[in-house]
Amino acid sequence: MAPLTNIVLDTAVLFNLFKKNKTVERKIRSFLKKNIKFHISTITHYEYFRGAHTNDKLVQKKLFNLNQVYARLNPNFIDFNESMADSCSLIYSMMQTQGIKDFKHRELDILIGGSASTLQYPLYTPNKKDFKDIPNIKLI
Repeated sequence: MAPLTNIVLDTAVLFNLFKKNKTVERKIRSFLKKNIKFHISTITHYEYFRGAHTNDKLVQKKLFNLNQVYARLNPNFIDFNESMADSCSLIYSMMQTQGIKDFKHRELDILIGGSASTLQYPLYTPNKKDFKDIPNIKLI
């Protein structure tokens, strides 16, 4: 098995870092010690901020926190591309065909997980259940 060198971070990781979750903090520190390269989807960035813009104080707090996280992790940003769109549309169709509940409400998870799968990078998330139906994804 090849050594782990790249990891895509789910939005839940950013939320947990914002909340100072000790388990997520420990895991991130262990990845940093191993010089693992972090990747964050522009979809993740959107999901992190989409609800915050209704509250100016929350936006400022989240932006300050996220800037600190980005400075610490130095992530590569993943732009959603045509290949990822094709892969994610197939995942969405598969979920619909298989009658998976709530697949319509999991579009952002499909986009984030499908992007990680397309890149063949593992996805670190504290919410593994949100990605269990995405084929060919490695979860950490």
